[in-house]
Amino acid sequence: MKDRKSGGMPANELTDMHGELASKFKLLLPINPVHFGQMIHPYKAYLANFPNKHFSFPELWEVYLNQIAAGLERASGRELFANELSCLCFWMVKSPNQGFMSFEDSKELMHAFRFHRMETQADFR
Repeated sequence: MKDRKSGGMPANELTDMHGELASKFKLLLPINPVHFGQMIHPYKAYLANFPNKHFSFPELWEVYLNQIAAGLERASGRELFANELSCLCFWMVKSPNQGFMSFEDSKELMHAFRFHRMETQADFR
């Protein structure tokens, strides 16, 4: 499933990759089902909805670690903090070393969150 040119996993194939992995191997991932659904569920799949993104294994590992941390917060009753950590995880996919984004980058992040009609700055209001 890896792309030969980039050497990474295309974002739009992450759901299929997880399905094939689960059919062949039984893994117990300590990720809360809510957060796992946000990553790869066919109707949410924020992680799989980044346009033109190819994930390396270290990038996917970082996402898993952050989602595990968010799930631990959710298990301890801190729902809001868990949601913030999960959202931060997707921010870090798009902009790992910055605390800000350009308008074009933020459009791609909103596209990953399935807000497809965000084309102008006025749409963000």
